[in-house]
Amino acid sequence: MLLRGEVAGLGELLHFFRSECKTNPRIASLSHKADFDAIKGKNLFIVGGPKYNSAATAFMQEVSDEVPYQFKRLLQNDRVKANDPELKMFVGKNANYPNYTYDFHEEIQYATVVFRKDLYASGKNVLFVGGLSNVATLAGTTWILSRPFPFWRRTRKQHKGFQAIVKCRVIGQAQASKIELVFYEELG
Repeated sequence: MLLRGEVAGLGELLHFFRSECKTNPRIASLSHKADFDAIKGKNLFIVGGPKYNSAATAFMQEVSDEVPYQFKRLLQNDRVKANDPELKMFVGKNANYPNYTYDFHEEIQYATVVFRKDLYASGKNVLFVGGLSNVATLAGTTWILSRPFPFWRRTRKQHKGFQAIVKCRVIGQAQASKIELVFYEELG
């Protein structure tokens, strides 16, 4: 089950793949870890943050040591409330990476985009977009779709991939504005 902003993002991606890439990607709904394990050998696009998405949780935990930013929700050892506003944050791996926190008053939210090459199978890639809310996930998807072809050509030459943090302003349950890149780093 996807939230409204994530449904809109997925719809935009499917339209892009069908019209620009002339391909019809298969959508998989994952209920258990075994479902995710069964598709790891393929190219994957994971949409949505770890709050409701087990594939997002598994992927972000897998790359936790490689990415500069992690969802605060995944760094908590104890049980957390599903809607705890204190968890709406991307935590930097050290003091050189400032945290990105959901600003409720200014309606500023963040999403991360992680592209990881050869993680589960050689020659297969994972592209992940997840936000601190479903609208932020949509903003991350919009950012992905706005990357020009030379960006993706450079990405193919990277050793492992990249992580980006995208900032947006929320203007509705499925609308974001002022989408901008605030962080980008290649994975070592």
